[in-house]
Amino acid sequence: MAYTLADLRGYGAQHGWTDVSAEGIVAFDAWANDMIQRLASARNWPSYRKSYYLGLTAPYSTGTVTTTNDPTLTGDSTTWVAGMAGQEFFDAADSVRVYQIAEFTTITALELTQSYIGTEAAGQSYEIRYVRLAMPPDFDRPSGAMYDQSGRELTFQRVSLGEWHALRMMNRGKTSIPTHIAWDSGGPGQASSKYAYVHPAPSAARIIRGTYQATPVTATASVDPDWPLKFRYLLHKLLRKEVAVADGGGGGTLETEEFQLLLDEAYQRDVQTSGPFEIKQGARASALVQADIFKSQINIAE
Repeated sequence: MAYTLADLRGYGAQHGWTDVSAEGIVAFDAWANDMIQRLASARNWPSYRKSYYLGLTAPYSTGTVTTTNDPTLTGDSTTWVAGMAGQEFFDAADSVRVYQIAEFTTITALELTQSYIGTEAAGQSYEIRYVRLAMPPDFDRPSGAMYDQSGRELTFQRVSLGEWHALRMMNRGKTSIPTHIAWDSGGPGQASSKYAYVHPAPSAARIIRGTYQATPVTATASVDPDWPLKFRYLLHKLLRKEVAVADGGGGGTLETEEFQLLLDEAYQRDVQTSGPFEIKQGARASALVQADIFKSQINIAE
């Protein structure tokens, strides 16, 4: 049986929450959602684990481009698309720099995030390199390894977004098989979306598969909390202790040794009752992944 924010408010009232004004209810609901997010982030819960499929795109170089010392790129015989926003523009005539595309305008017009500062010219060869990959809207963080379409594990090194930018600059927008990945939210023109950034830029199309931890759905008057019902006792315990400390202000209960032990026990139970099963890497694993068993959230072990 599902439970609601009103149920949580009732539980809070039993343990000291008293502000039932309109503002107090809004504050309590925001606090309850924050508690659910904190619990979900405390472990890589199988209950929040989902699969992703990322398509790496080969560089686009159809037609030619005219560059001027401003942010506008003008294409000739090009078919540029909206998905090029956030990707890299590489011009062989100005190969010491890496430019990022801020906005798609038309199939023959793009805007850079900064003015082009190379030599102005018409009819130049170029490449648009796909380094930014859109993640699912509920993506919170990656969990587990990543694999290509054949089932082979990919040895990505995870780096910060700052380190990724440094790699792109030092290697002048290099293309090859990606070896580094950064996870981030935000980007030119789409600040609310979530992305992965790869280096080097893909030199050919391929598929990456893996699993991620999903962000809990925000509970509202019409949307029930999605913290698992079987672990509602953890939410109740956290609520009860933190209401007692500061009437809804929080008291660091989640970080205590006692609560960490409870989280460990619940996590093991989640793995046993709903977590992914493990198979050994090899020919059978590869065949299973190719057969789309990956959609059942397999965790491939070495």
